[in-house]
Amino acid sequence: MNILHILPSAYIGGSELCAFETMKILQDAGNKNFVAVPQNGPLLGKIQGTISGCTIIENDWWLAGSKWSFILKMKMIKGYFKAALNIRKYILQQQIDVVITHTIVIPSGALAGVISGRPHIWYIHEYGDLDHNFNFQFGKKNTLRLISILSRKIIVNSNALFKYFKNYINTLKLYQIYYAVNYPLMEPLVNKTTSSLKIVMVGRIAEGKNQLIALQALTVLKKENIYPEIIFVGGRDEDYWKQLMHYINTNGIGAQVEFAGQTNEPWKYVQNADCVLVCSRNEAFGRVTVEAMKSGKIAVVTNTGAGPELIKDNFNGFLFNPDDAIQLSEILKKLWYLDSTLLYTIPAFDFASQNFTEEKHYESLRQILLRND
Repeated sequence: MNILHILPSAYIGGSELCAFETMKILQDAGNKNFVAVPQNGPLLGKIQGTISGCTIIENDWWLAGSKWSFILKMKMIKGYFKAALNIRKYILQQQIDVVITHTIVIPSGALAGVISGRPHIWYIHEYGDLDHNFNFQFGKKNTLRLISILSRKIIVNSNALFKYFKNYINTLKLYQIYYAVNYPLMEPLVNKTTSSLKIVMVGRIAEGKNQLIALQALTVLKKENIYPEIIFVGGRDEDYWKQLMHYINTNGIGAQVEFAGQTNEPWKYVQNADCVLVCSRNEAFGRVTVEAMKSGKIAVVTNTGAGPELIKDNFNGFLFNPDDAIQLSEILKKLWYLDSTLLYTIPAFDFASQNFTEEKHYESLRQILLRND
């Protein structure tokens, strides 16, 4: 089967990384992958061995941060159809059998699938608004109705996302599949690396990731002479980073905080930590959470989005309210005084290594691809 994957960018972000895993699994099963991206970028080097062809086609988003004027909306619609015609040409050239769009934010792949007579699958990795603060420029109901109309099937990455989108999308088309989450497996942490507490947060420094609540928890603990150390791993939005730096300097916690920047090997930081912290206000899946569990670390995760789907509080990790610094500080305080960590890390490791595998991901995907309804 020849499969065309429509990606939102050529950079190594969350949905792109998940698409790469899916492509690798499909290739191993004997399928041929083709990719359409809007520009050149580092992702193309990473996926080179898993694709049979690639095309660069400008492909605008239909979700964005600020609201658009009517004139801009008309201009963008024209761009969507222009991109769709270019994608259609590639579909016909490469004899594509199925088109998969790997994000909620771009419509042209779906349009191209329809006008070329090929089945289109929309693989949604995000809420769009609740996690990334995007605006549905053409209205949420209208956008999701079009997603349903233009797609043979729609895949989401968690039960939380399934429950959310079933209010808008035809449930006969809606499927849920967990990612494989390929990650270096590490032995479950037996004891903390030091007598203190080393925390790591992996993800872009952005308001939706809510790193500020972690700093607020450090400030609370500072009053009790408890000084955990935290390292933030990932790129950054400058405005939000400046807000964090102002808070750090104002509250005198700079010695406890480090920014490592973007890296393609976050596990090098994770393996030196005791605890992986996920503070997102609404995480559609929680890839970092599963990576933490596969790394044998203690995951401390917000109780929104898919967090409660992955973490059973005080069993294989901890849950907290993303707006409650006191609650988070109490969890970190408990971990500060904790010696043996196996009570949490073994159940977490077992859950992640059993439920998030290439075999399970492919079998679920295969069944969806073979269904003719």
